[in-house]
Amino acid sequence: MQAQGLAPQAPLIRHLLFVHDTLQASGWRRVEVLPSRVLAKAVAPAREARAAQGQPLAPAPIEVSEVSAEEFAALERSWQGVAPPGLGRGDGGSRP
Repeated sequence: MQAQGLAPQAPLIRHLLFVHDTLQASGWRRVEVLPSRVLAKAVAPAREARAAQGQPLAPAPIEVSEVSAEEFAALERSWQGVAPPGLGRGDGGSRP
């Protein structure tokens, strides 16, 4: 999704496009080492777009509860293989 050929909004979202293109070309490991300033500038237009659509800027609160080690292991096993293909980090983990 290169910035060339996009609408006049492209300069406003160039950092977001850069992060997207980096993720697509090099994966999460490369995105993780991008400067925080670039990531912050990428997030800003995404948050503004969500606000313009009337969506909350922050995700809904997450309910946290304590479980035993056995319950945690069972829950962890139930989520194996849920991430879509191509989202792996290369180190065996995956990103939500």
